[in-house]
Amino acid sequence: MSPEDILGFWYSDRVKPHWWNLYMPFMHAESREAQVRCCELFLHPTVSGQHDYAVMHHDIVDRFGRFPHRNAILGRESTPEEVEFLEQPGSSF
Repeated sequence: MSPEDILGFWYSDRVKPHWWNLYMPFMHAESREAQVRCCELFLHPTVSGQHDYAVMHHDIVDRFGRFPHRNAILGRESTPEEVEFLEQPGSSF
């Protein structure tokens, strides 16, 4: 489903009360553009409690260009900075 499809559909009464679940692909994308859009989407008053999580995801992708905790499972080599980040408490929320 494209972002345009989602935007045209998810505010409708047909998908309430779980329409915000359609935002999750934005939150879990390893794309800076998608992360920015996710933060914008989670400003909607009905999902404001999730905005903090959107920002946390955004900050990780903005810093590393990806989610370092996925590196092992995807066969990617972690950078020293990513390894240090992953050793910090709360790095994997």
